Amino acid sequence: MKSYVLSTVTALLVGSACASDTTVSTYPALSSALSSASNGDTITLMSGTYTANETINVSAENVTLRKM
Repeated sequence: MKSYVLSTVTALLVGSACASDTTVSTYPALSSALSSASNGDTITLMSGTYTANETINVSAENVTLRKM
């Protein structure tokens, strides 16, 4: 059981070290940030309206969108 806990903590530390935080204020920037996101990234949306007329494929896992 202890080795499982340690490997989980290690994976979380490694994942968070590679994650980045990107702030966007336009739809093209949001689309680009989502398309190029890596596992664990956070994308912060500035105030505004983001209208999508396309499908955006996100291959990364655990991408967080948050508002400013």
